[in-house]
Amino acid sequence: MRRIDLEEYVATYKALARRAWLEAESARLERPRSVRRRPRSEEEAKILTLLARARLRRALATGELTMIGPRRYRLRVFDQPRDRTPAGTSTEGG
Repeated sequence: MRRIDLEEYVATYKALARRAWLEAESARLERPRSVRRRPRSEEEAKILTLLARARLRRALATGELTMIGPRRYRLRVFDQPRDRTPAGTSTEGG
């Protein structure tokens, strides 16, 4: 019987196993999920973080997201559509 070093085995097959699991899970959920083939660049990660923070700030400012505790939030999804005009502007001609 052949002996296998666990750390070496995991290091060799971990990425392949994760990719296979993600593809199987997306097939099970019947919605295709593309598997990212390369890591994000540092610049791209920073930009995406800035965009996510801006989206969070906007949701808090409009009341779409309400902070109800130190780590708890309430998301208002099915409320009336909110006005999308910038603050201080009017949609009426006059």
